[in-house]
Amino acid sequence: MSVTTIPTAGITFNDNILFSASSKGVYLGVTSVTAANLLEDYEEGTHSPTVTGDGGGTATLNSGSNTLAYTKVGRAVHVSGTIYVTSVSGCSGNMRMTLPFTSIANSNGTGFHGVMVPLFSVNAAGDLGVAFQLEPNAASGLFFGVNDNGASSAQLNTGYYRVTLTYQTS
Repeated sequence: MSVTTIPTAGITFNDNILFSASSKGVYLGVTSVTAANLLEDYEEGTHSPTVTGDGGGTATLNSGSNTLAYTKVGRAVHVSGTIYVTSVSGCSGNMRMTLPFTSIANSNGTGFHGVMVPLFSVNAAGDLGVAFQLEPNAASGLFFGVNDNGASSAQLNTGYYRVTLTYQTS
């Protein structure tokens, strides 16, 4: 690796940085060791989710639309993609979908993340659409219908679910 040191500007690297151990990272925005500023985890990948009925049964996904992409930077995970549910035969309750990492665990409700889900060719259970809720300390979440009276409805229907969400891990 070629390293050029410039006293007034810091260090310039002219190549990739490769650490000697996987637990190493980079301190960002500080000039001394500060745990909160250590970036030690970055990962890109794909996740093939399992979709089940929250009350039992396993849904069938189309093999061409059954993979979600994810990027993990530190504790933040961004997941996106489209799943095509072709059968919910034998399933009951809301649809539960697995995610690539377990979410943060807490007791004050801030671990609950919900997003509205764009649909295509889906019979939405709620009159306002469908949402996905990630629960605390879980590597999965539930799809449910959202109604204008504040209640939710069981969402267990076939079709295309376009998922885009960001959540935190511990």
